[in-house]
Amino acid sequence: MKILLFMTGYRQHEEYALQARFLARCPKLRANAELFVYNNYIQNKIEDVCRNIPLPMTIHNTDKNAGYYLGPIEAMEFLFANRDLSVYDYVLHLHPDVFVVNEEPLMKLLEEEVSTPNVFLVNSAVPNDSRFYCFDFFAFKPRLLEKSIFVNWSNWVGPCEYFLHDRIVENSIPHRLVQRYSEPGKTREIDELGLWHEHELSKIRQFLSRIERLS
Repeated sequence: MKILLFMTGYRQHEEYALQARFLARCPKLRANAELFVYNNYIQNKIEDVCRNIPLPMTIHNTDKNAGYYLGPIEAMEFLFANRDLSVYDYVLHLHPDVFVVNEEPLMKLLEEEVSTPNVFLVNSAVPNDSRFYCFDFFAFKPRLLEKSIFVNWSNWVGPCEYFLHDRIVENSIPHRLVQRYSEPGKTREIDELGLWHEHELSKIRQFLSRIERLS
């Protein structure tokens, strides 16, 4: 199974060094994944903090940034235009502050789904809003996607999460809604896929120090 991790970041910096420490504990991802980092804040020099990430890696620095809502969609459009995605079974989109704490649940999901007709694996973190498909993590199978859905976005008004939902639904793309959170309000805890979206990096540092001492 060949995987591309696609991280889209803006002002994140230390997050990449923390990513390196988590990914060092993920043997399956190290064996199967490559990393593409899309950094749309060109003044943010991330090469040094990325140097210990134990994956084959591409870093793209750009000053093109369509803003908070549209920037992530712009990054996805760039990926489709500039990378041959047909060589991958999966593309996993992550934000730099979404850490793979335990790869086993995530890899189990990918292995279960690899031969199904589902093209996208998506999730929602907002109760009672079925249109909110999270952008901090989603996966898709590029070989099953006939064309990019991340186009014609410049006049879009609204969150990128709604864009993702609407383009999947409008194009009748098979997808699975995956549960990440056992209950509302748990979005800053380690989720059911072993992912942790956390903005307070002190919590991440403390957690890593603890588990690294024990290993």
